[in-house]
Amino acid sequence: MLIRELMTSHPIYIHIDSTIGYSAEIIAVSDVNELMVVDHQHRLVGVISEFDLIQPLLPDMNDVTQLGGSIEDAVSFFEHKGIESACYPIAPLVHQCPVVVKPDDEVFYAATILLQHKIRYLPVVVENRLVGTISLVDVCRTMIFSSYHYVREIIKCRQVLKNLPSATV
Repeated sequence: MLIRELMTSHPIYIHIDSTIGYSAEIIAVSDVNELMVVDHQHRLVGVISEFDLIQPLLPDMNDVTQLGGSIEDAVSFFEHKGIESACYPIAPLVHQCPVVVKPDDEVFYAATILLQHKIRYLPVVVENRLVGTISLVDVCRTMIFSSYHYVREIIKCRQVLKNLPSATV
């Protein structure tokens, strides 16, 4: 099965000049945890995840200790840092040169990449232009669905064979 048969052909993406706040909003309302990042010619620049957006906001133990050492202090620091960085550009946080697949690649190739790299989404590109995404969930559903139908066909064939009269030599 080819990736083009499974891919999302209208991927959720943002432009490289977007802000951290805008990116967080898109992730929050879109039900994805990774966004494809493109330039204004729709060429893939990279990928940014919710983890990439949150990690710079988290205080380390030194920050918490300097602020007083309590959970409340850590939460306050996190909130302040989030407000402060909402208008910062995402460009420094983007994973550039991500692994990509093409629409005519096999789904099992995408599955291998997703599992090896421990990622959930792969950009699908044609001539470096983003044309879709394929997710680990897409691959999982297809493999389970295909396996289920394959097993059902085997069972049907066995039942048919059982009902055939025995051949004599």
